Amino acid sequence: MTGLQIKQISKELGFHACGIARAEKLIAESDYLHSWIDKGFHADMQFMQRDIEKRINPTRVLNNAKSIIMVLQAYPKQNLQIDPKAPMVARYAQTNDYHITIKDKLVKLVELLKPDYPTLNYFVFSDSSPVMDIAWAHCAGLGWVGKNTLLIHPELGSYFNIGGIIVDVDLEYDIPIPDACGACMKCVSACPTKAILSAYKLDARSCISYHTVESKGDIPHEISNKMGQRFFGCDSCQEVCPYNKEIPELNYDHLNEAMLSLTCTEWLTMTETDFKNKFMNSPIARLKYLRFKRNLKHIAGC
Repeated sequence: MTGLQIKQISKELGFHACGIARAEKLIAESDYLHSWIDKGFHADMQFMQRDIEKRINPTRVLNNAKSIIMVLQAYPKQNLQIDPKAPMVARYAQTNDYHITIKDKLVKLVELLKPDYPTLNYFVFSDSSPVMDIAWAHCAGLGWVGKNTLLIHPELGSYFNIGGIIVDVDLEYDIPIPDACGACMKCVSACPTKAILSAYKLDARSCISYHTVESKGDIPHEISNKMGQRFFGCDSCQEVCPYNKEIPELNYDHLNEAMLSLTCTEWLTMTETDFKNKFMNSPIARLKYLRFKRNLKHIAGC
């Protein structure tokens, strides 16, 4: 099967971009990751310190790995929440849980590959495995790493989630796209907590996304007083990116309509049972109810 055929199948499954990288050890990214962790920029995300060899070497994830098929699943750039006073959810979480939707589609892609590769071995991932999704998407020609450390696609901007399949067959490989940020520093300047210390350097200890999504402790005052309505995640650095200004209209088959329709009052009065029912298909479910209530108490204007 040709690379072009794989990309066409991925499009038919609902992905918005697809590229293929050679499975080999990441050298520059390995140095960056070790330095980032040594400086404590990973905050209390101890999982980042585990399985580092797997993160930088796909052959540690899948024996005899040869290729990595990477995909992007875009989401709308505008805030689609109906109530303007409701706690603000980052755009990526205004969809059904991408960990599930992307993996489900990737499994379907695998099944369509098997007639051509009957002995295929594979590993499917999307942001929940020790794999450097952004680095591999870059290697697969799907964009460059911006100064906010997010992947930027020349046509899709950065409003998308990433997934991939490591396979043990040789495929046609794409060429990485060179950095096209130029002298622009808008994302660095826009960060409300100055978590983007400088170009390509993010300190999670100051990041609103980290504190509202990953952190298990309480949210420090110096962070909470800059959250505004941001309840889950933060899009500030993406909102100012020039590459996010002219994103084409796309078909989105994974919006979480139930969450988008919630009013401010419904958020504030939600019981634990309501929380489990309303967010069972949402990335917000990962908070659990106690951290859901923790985040709510810091929200302004609701």
